[in-house]
Amino acid sequence: MNSRIVTAWTTGPQRRPASGTLRSILAVLMLLLASAGSAQAQGGARLAVSDTLWDIRLAAGESYVGRVVAVSGDSITLETTTGTRIQFTRAQAVRVRPAEGSLRGSAFWRDDPNDTRLFFSPTARTLRRGDGYFGVYELFIPFIAYGVTDRLLIAGGSPFYLGLSGDFTPPVYFGPKILVVSTPRFAASVGGLALVFPDDDYTETFGILYGVGTWGTSDHALSAGAGWGYVDDEISSKPVVMVGGETRVGRSTKLITENLFVPGEGGVIASGGVRFFGERLSADAGLAGFVGEGGGCCYPLVNFVYNFGPSR
Repeated sequence: MNSRIVTAWTTGPQRRPASGTLRSILAVLMLLLASAGSAQAQGGARLAVSDTLWDIRLAAGESYVGRVVAVSGDSITLETTTGTRIQFTRAQAVRVRPAEGSLRGSAFWRDDPNDTRLFFSPTARTLRRGDGYFGVYELFIPFIAYGVTDRLLIAGGSPFYLGLSGDFTPPVYFGPKILVVSTPRFAASVGGLALVFPDDDYTETFGILYGVGTWGTSDHALSAGAGWGYVDDEISSKPVVMVGGETRVGRSTKLITENLFVPGEGGVIASGGVRFFGERLSADAGLAGFVGEGGGCCYPLVNFVYNFGPSR
């Protein structure tokens, strides 16, 4: 691997003029997040008696999952998965969408709202248009992601450097992902991650360009991809390969593994753990270690994510 790229990723960038465009990344992200607040789900006009399983939120705040069993003028009757019948008007339904999940007996199991990533590495999935999440990785690395379209996700942030003084400015990172193939059981995406130091001195831009594929469903899937590190216009000749997986073991729990290695270099950074999730909140807890000569264990992995948007 190019020694200049390794140095950039391990000791930080050298100094050169920073781009004003890169400085504005966070401002652009915040504008997109603000626009998400005005996005609305499709109205209740499409509700009709059918076998479709709907996820409905009423103006008073209650959420229900069930099938429409009767429509009379503006009045709608929904039979929930537990057999309870709820009557409401179209005007009371502030969110109407096909339910994302599956029935297990009379219980509805929601899909994992954060299936666009494993612990840190991306899967090939993207967010729905207008949906997003705010995450904090390892307690001091915040990340904001937003679905610009159903096929374009952008993310960015800046880490917390508590206790540091002086004129040090923490880096800003930016990570777009584009969905290029999407079928019920396979997706493929390309993306990247760029890091810059937005100060008035000099800096190099460095990051990674990647491609990733995901096979399976939100409940059980395998993801594999490769990424090439870069510094300015120099790209590594050897990729970092990622192989990971996810499998659901409960209504709100999923096991996750994420493993990274450079072919021919020896050794693997391996990790595994569990994700707990609901409709909006999720938490990851796991351990990572280096498997190979001079390997060691274990480094804790702790992530928290809050999802938002019109489908939440």
